[in-house]
Amino acid sequence: FPSHEQLIIQSALQIQSLEITDLSGKMIYRSSKLSQANVTLNLNGITAGTYLLKITDTNNRTLIRKFIKD
Repeated sequence: FPSHEQLIIQSALQIQSLEITDLSGKMIYRSSKLSQANVTLNLNGITAGTYLLKITDTNNRTLIRKFIKD
């Protein structure tokens, strides 16, 4: 999904951690111990490209989604 300046993440469960990596696996962003159901990430410091967002909830379930930073 395309994104410009912000990435808004909403979950039915509490989000424990977030990671953004580029397609080569380089870590771009990491945040842990969030314990929030809604998180807004500022993407202004990230260059345009395709990234992977890894979301881990408080039940240790992981979801990975691809997004495009315009």
